[in-house]
Order: sequence, then structure tokens, then C-alpha cells
Amino acid sequence: MNLRVQRWGVVGGTVLGALGTLGLLPSLAVGAPPDAATIDSDAMPEIVITANKISSSEQSLPSAVTVVSGDQLVAFGVSDLNNVSQLAPSLSIEPVRAATNIFLRGIGSTLTSPNADPAVAVNVNGAYVPSEMSGVSFFDIDRVEVLPGPQGTLYGRNAAGGVINLITRRPGDEYSAEGFVEYGNFQRVQVFAAVDTPLSDTFSIRTAISVIEHQGYFTNGLDDQDTTAGRVTAVWKPSSATSVTAIVSYDRDQGLGNIAQNIPPPGGQYWYLSFNPRALGYDTGVEATTASLQVDQTITPSISLTYVGGYNHLISHQDTGFYAGPPPPPLTVQQSALETSQEVRLNGDFGPLKGIAGAYYFYQQADYFATFYPVPVVYLTQGPFIAESKGEALFTQWTYSLSDAWRVTGGLRESYTEKSIDGQDETAAPGGPPNFNIYDGQNSFTRTDWKVGLEYDVTSASMLYGNVSTGASPGGFSTASVSPASTQAAQFEPMKVTAYTLGIKNRLFGNSVTANFEGFYYDYDNYQVSQRNPQTGQNQVYNAAKAEVYGAEADFAAKLTKLDSLNLSLAYVHATAITLVTPAGNFDGYSLPYSPEWTANLSYQHKFLITDGSDVTALLESQYTSEQWGFYTHATDGLIASNTRTNADLTYHAASGHWSVSLWGRNLENHVIYTSGIADATPGPAAFFAAPPRTFGLRASFKY
Repeated sequence: MNLRVQRWGVVGGTVLGALGTLGLLPSLAVGAPPDAATIDSDAMPEIVITANKISSSEQSLPSAVTVVSGDQLVAFGVSDLNNVSQLAPSLSIEPVRAATNIFLRGIGSTLTSPNADPAVAVNVNGAYVPSEMSGVSFFDIDRVEVLPGPQGTLYGRNAAGGVINLITRRPGDEYSAEGFVEYGNFQRVQVFAAVDTPLSDTFSIRTAISVIEHQGYFTNGLDDQDTTAGRVTAVWKPSSATSVTAIVSYDRDQGLGNIAQNIPPPGGQYWYLSFNPRALGYDTGVEATTASLQVDQTITPSISLTYVGGYNHLISHQDTGFYAGPPPPPLTVQQSALETSQEVRLNGDFGPLKGIAGAYYFYQQADYFATFYPVPVVYLTQGPFIAESKGEALFTQWTYSLSDAWRVTGGLRESYTEKSIDGQDETAAPGGPPNFNIYDGQNSFTRTDWKVGLEYDVTSASMLYGNVSTGASPGGFSTASVSPASTQAAQFEPMKVTAYTLGIKNRLFGNSVTANFEGFYYDYDNYQVSQRNPQTGQNQVYNAAKAEVYGAEADFAAKLTKLDSLNLSLAYVHATAITLVTPAGNFDGYSLPYSPEWTANLSYQHKFLITDGSDVTALLESQYTSEQWGFYTHATDGLIASNTRTNADLTYHAASGHWSVSLWGRNLENHVIYTSGIADATPGPAAFFAAPPRTFGLRASFKY
């Protein structure tokens, strides 16, 4: 450890000296690094989360959970949900234009149209957000909680693979202002500012704005960004027993849009495109409004009530290319979405018995229309269609302390969901008349989810736990009829998961180290995939009768000294389709898409103390992902190669604590990292979107 500190001191002194010579920092007197023997190792901070809908420490939750703070998100340049996967093990977040596909420990869905539900639920401030809007409102974040595995009892629908909770910042009790300005390559400009305004002793407001612009990563300007967003958060506490929080966010995203490159790319260069997107009329526009209202009321010292209401509204259009073929086949998508939810729950703390009981209601409507021309004489339309879903649920989950060391948990959720679709589609090909279909469908689903868990405190700093739980993603209707002669929409079944987990959580060496391990096995029924139906020419959702996922995850965090901290996570996942037959063939035994066998995340932070009271913090983070398939069919060129992605941040903090300056770099390797893909592209054989190439820049921050 002493050698490490000395080595960082030499490197840091060299870097700081170079910055001073270049005039990027004032002249600094860097003190000699203290000897490791004289530095007391601080305890790891206690992180409070609400993943189980009750405030608890991360280490006391009997489940694997990853928590990323807002400061970490800023330091690593995570400005949208897609990049959170760099900081959490076994998490793949794949952007597909305005939508987001999320896979957690091999459980996920590649279905992108709003007639189907995601397998991993995203909640913002406790309220569910549809997958079409999961990328919005990602600024001024307090923390992100990633909870893997089915969460059917507490979260219900769409939590078969897990839950991602985004919690935004709340206003403080005093006047304050903070923000930053960032400039980087690709003419990236990001501006963020937030102001806390206490209007009285009981009422305060936080106002935050965010603007992000950058030129396209492709040589012709595609994959650009022009996003403006704002949020107002109001907190009213009329008494010590009552708290009301109202939050409204608005996002507007414009630009040329993104596109998938043909694989293999022309000339072997991914980011090169020769056509002019402006001349072709490419344009993207997304407007999203999200709102939530939370009321917390203490009824007695043992009982409290919580209400959470959510509202989400999306209007978007996109005129772009489906993928960058020669010429790029045009794609036009127009959609709107409206979603509301209401949840009320009672929280009880009766000594050895603690838990919640509640009720939930939701309504969701999506309007969608897409037109696609693979070649000039062939076109496909999907929609217009209207998809609706609504439902309600009753749920409860309680933990009972059998003794000082043993606890047992039981949970139950009864859900009812109604779904309907009403739409049309058309397919035209050379040599025949267009195939036009009108379809509709209506159905309902009843689902019972449950959880049983057992915890044992091996010591006061070590907990052993085991859980068996279930989760589901609802069934629904494809945006196509069963056959050309039918008006009945093709139906698919709900996806169901039963999970078995066994883990241990430890705090070691005076709470300066946490070491956690979890093994898991998921029994997976009716895995949902999309495949073109040769009879109708439209994409249809099919179910894989059986799939299984098993693996293990280890997480290690250490406060090595007051100046050094280390985080390491390693995950192994084996995800296989046991029985999977679609019109494309038999895929029994194939590995599931976006399920790399190995992922590893490493971050290291060191603080250099300076004699005037200021400091410089060096932060390095890297992720390794083994190879994985982008398509369940393992289609040609659908294999995503193993890769690493490394980010770095070097920040000077002024002694006053009021300002800082940072140098940052992302994807330092400049690897082309494929994200979501399209099979059977032309000329193909495939097409893929990609994560951003190497980016770097300077950030200046203030806080008063």
C-alpha cells in the first residue's frame, strides 16, 4: 500500500506540474504524500436506499444491489440511462433510437414497439416509466439503484429481470446554487445548473436545467445530440409527521438522430458514412413530460402511509434511415404514449415484525405508426395502431425476526392486467398487390407472484441470506394479424421467472471493506422474441417455452486509506434457450442475446492533498465485457466481440469548496462497441448501433 501511495504521488505530481505549465491550473504546491502508516482507514459510508420501498442500508438488504451516486455519474460523464451499464455488473442497456432495451443477468427483451412490455422496470422517484421514456429526465440525479432478479411482489409487472430506480435531488433547507459547464470534442457542450430556494420553514423548491449538445459521431453528422431539459421539485413539510414532494420534468430532444451501421462496415470503418442526411430530410424530435407526487404521513409511531402517483407523456417523431445501407432505407416513426400510475401503501414497524401492504393501479396507452422502405420498390408499414393496458394489484411483504440472528421474509402480490390493440399494417413487394391487414385483440391476465426469504447474521458484520421469488412480464398482442386472412391480432404469452438466490454480505476490517457474493438460478418460461412471420411479412412476437439463467456475482469495495478507495465487481452469467422454435428455425441450446458470460468493473480513486487546503482527485474506471450475441438466432455477424471501456477523471477542488476544474476522458481505448443490432440488413448481413467513440474534455463546476 505504501508503494502504491508513493507511485500515485509521483504520477500525480507529474500531471499537476504539466497542467500548471500549460496554464490549465494555478501554480500548486503539492505536499509530499503522507506515509500509509499514518493514514487511518475510514469506514465505508453507510448508503441508504429505498429498493425495498423502505429506507434501509445497502448492506442490510438481503439481495445484490448496485448503488451509483449522482457525483459518480457526473465524474464518469454518465448523462443518460444507457451509460449506467458501465458502472453495474451484468447490466446491458441497449439504445434503439428513442427506446431502450435493458438486460439484467441475461433477462431482458429486444422488443422495441410499445405493444410489448420490458422485462426490467425503470422507476423515477418511485413511479414507473414506460420503456419509450426510460432515457428521459436523466440529470440532477441523487442516486441510481440497480436491483437484479425478479421483483414481482414489490414492483409487479415488467420487473421479471429486476428494477432500476432513479432518485433525483431534493431541495435543501438553505439557499444554494450549483452547476457546471463542460466542453469536449465533437463540439460537445453541456450546461447544468440547479438552485435551492427555501420559501419558508416548511416549503422549499429546487429548480434544475440541463442542456447537452454535440455534433454527430458519424462523419456525415448522424448520432448527434441536442437535448434541453428542466425539472422543478417542491417539498412541503407542514409538520414532522407529514411530507409532500411534487416533481415535474420536461425533456426535449432534437437533431438528425442516430442510425445503425452495416456490419461489416464499408471499408472497415464504422464511423464513416458518405450520404448527406440533411438532404434526405433526416430529423428527430422527442418531447417528454414526467411528473410524480409522493405523500408520506406518519399515523402512529408504528404505522405510516405513503402515496406515490406518476404521470408520463411522450410525443416523438423520427425521419431517418433504418440502417446505413447503400442507399440508406428510409424509416419514419411517429408515436405518443400516456401512462399514469397510483400506489398507496402502509408501512409497519412492530418491533420484530416490519413490512408493507399496498394497492396499485396503472393505465397506459400508446399510439404508433412506422413506415419502412427496405428497397425503393418494397415497403412495410406498422400501424397506425393503438395499444392499451391497464390493471391493478394488491401486494404485501413482511420480515419477522425469529431471534437476534434469524429473520424470515414473505411476500405476495395478486395482479390483474387487461390489454387491447387495434391497428393495421401493410406490406408491398414486387410482382403482386400490397398485403393489407386490419387486426384487433383484447385479453386479460391474472398473476400471483410470491417471495420467501431467510436471513442469518453470522456475526454483527456478516449476513447470510437465501431467497426464492417470482416475477413476470405481461403477455400481449403482436402488431400483426395471425394470418393474412385473419383480423385477430397474434397473441403472445406472459414471460415468467422463478429465481433462487443464495448470498452473503460482509463488512470487514472496521467497516473499511465490504465483500459481497451472490449465486443465482433463474427458471425462465415463455421468453419473448421477435421474428418476421413469412405469411404476413410483419414482425411477430413468439415465446420460447423454456430458458434458464444461472451464475454468480462478487462485489468488493475498500476504503484503503483516507485518500484511496477501490471498487471491484465480477459477474458470471450462463443464459441459454432450452426450447426455442420460431419461423426462423430451431434454436434450442443457443445462448440468449446480450448475456455476456463475464463482466468485470473496476474503479480506483486517489486524492492528492495540497498544502493550501485544496486537493486533486484522480478517478479511473474500467469495464470488461466478454463476447455476446446481439440476436437470439446467432445470425451471421451478430456476435459482439469482447471489449474493455475505460474512463478517467482528474479534478482540482479549490480550498474554498466553491469551485473545481476537471479533465475527463471516456472510452479511452476508442473501441467500437456494438450495442443493439438489426439482423438481415442490406447489404448486411447485419447492422449495429454503437456506443460513443473516444471523447474527452474539460469541466468547470461551482457550488455555493
